[in-house]
Amino acid sequence: MACVSVDCKSGPREILSENYSSDAILGVIQEKYGVLVEQSNDEELVVNNLAKAMIDISKDEIKLNYYKLIGQERANAFSTMVCKEKLIKLFERL
Repeated sequence: MACVSVDCKSGPREILSENYSSDAILGVIQEKYGVLVEQSNDEELVVNNLAKAMIDISKDEIKLNYYKLIGQERANAFSTMVCKEKLIKLFERL
């Protein structure tokens, strides 16, 4: 499944972007691993941007298939086994 997320303070941008930037996102941004939507106190703006992003992806078969494939690949990078191995290596260095 393709991933669309609000760019909240911590998490989505680090996961969905290939190159992390602290610049504010305006509107809808297509990143390597998914789509980020501007964070705002205006709930209607956020909902409209999320809907726009989801509709855009669902109407474009190539984009949908790309995000499905790359999204699963990215999710695997955060699997329990991968995280466990990283923690073990971290503790071994201490």
